[in-house]
Amino acid sequence: MMRNVIILLIVLITSMTSICCEKGQTESDFVPVTVFDPDRDAERDIKLAVKEANRTGRFILLEVGGDWCTWCRKFDDFFEEHAEITDYLHKNFILVKINFSPDNRNKDILETYPAIIRYPHLFILNTSGNLIHSQSTAEFEEGKIYHRDKVLNFLQKWKLNTN
Repeated sequence: MMRNVIILLIVLITSMTSICCEKGQTESDFVPVTVFDPDRDAERDIKLAVKEANRTGRFILLEVGGDWCTWCRKFDDFFEEHAEITDYLHKNFILVKINFSPDNRNKDILETYPAIIRYPHLFILNTSGNLIHSQSTAEFEEGKIYHRDKVLNFLQKWKLNTN
C-alpha cells in the first residue's frame, strides 16, 4: 500500500513538473539563455525574462545572432575573457540569446523589433518587455576584437538605474 502511495506521488510530481518545465526549467527558476539554440522558443524565453525582470528589477538584454556568425562567436569569446564584465552583465541584465539561422529565423518574434542589419544585434527591453534601445555591436569593435571599455560603457549606460 505504502509503495503505491509513493508511486502515485512520484507520478503526480512528475506530471506537475512537466506542465511548467522546458529543458528542466520552471517558470520560477529563470535561467539566462546563453547559447544560440534553434530549438528554443524565443517568444517564451522573452516572456520568462519579463517575469524575471519584474522580480529582480533588471532590464532584459536580447542578443540576436547565431553560431554561424563570426562576430557573434567573438562576442562570446569577449565575455569568456572578461569575467568581471560577464558578472556585471548578469548582475544588471536578464540575458536572452535569440537564434537567427536557416534552422530557425525566429521571424515572428523578430518582426516585432526594428530591422537588424548586422549580427550580433542587441535589444534592450524594460521590465515590462518594451523595447527601449536597439543597437549593433559594431560600435564596440576595435580592429578584429571587441573593445572592453566600449562594451562596459554600453552596459553601464543601459542598466536600470535603481538609485
